[in-house]
Amino acid sequence: MPSWAGPWEFPIKFDLLTLFAMAYPPAGRNPATSSLYLLAGVLLLVALAFRSPELYAAWQSGTLTTARVGLTLAFLVGALFMLRMGWRLHRNNRQNDVID
Repeated sequence: MPSWAGPWEFPIKFDLLTLFAMAYPPAGRNPATSSLYLLAGVLLLVALAFRSPELYAAWQSGTLTTARVGLTLAFLVGALFMLRMGWRLHRNNRQNDVID
C-alpha cells in the first residue's frame, strides 16, 4: 500500500456495473417463482404510480421531504430489480439480459 493511502482506502475498486450486476439464478426453479417476482414488481410500480400525484402536490407546496423521496426511489429500484429477476427466471437464463 502506498504511503499516501490512508486506512480508509480499499485495495479493491468497485464500479457501477459490478455493483448492480445480478448473479444468474438457478435454472431448476419452480415456474411460479418468476410469476411471483413479475407480479410483485408490477404491483409495486402500480402503487408508486398511484402515489405520484400526491408526491407532485407535496413538491409543489414545498412539503416534500428527502426521506420521502429517498424511500420512493428505493421502492422504484426494488420494483425494477423484481421485474428484472422475474424476467430472467421466466426466460430461464437462455440469453444474456444485457442484450435483451
